[in-house]
Amino acid sequence: MEVIEIYILFAITTGVASCLLFLAPTISAAKEMEIQNSFTENTWLSYIIYTCLTTLFAPFTVLPIFIPSFDERFRSGLERAVFESQT
Repeated sequence: MEVIEIYILFAITTGVASCLLFLAPTISAAKEMEIQNSFTENTWLSYIIYTCLTTLFAPFTVLPIFIPSFDERFRSGLERAVFESQT
């Protein structure tokens, strides 16, 4: 494998892992709290867009996966965005 192929694999893996670790549980919690917004109404579109963006910015979005202090700040910021109601 060449360097570019390894980076592409790293970026895609980071995007999918970030979606599974951060966005999916947050949207599930928002749905349980019956919050109505674009995240809870268009769940698959949110997953796709989030995965694409975290894949694109993989060197920066890999940090919350491995560093606990970044994890807490990233999770709280994501929760603030997803838990915001559109009413």
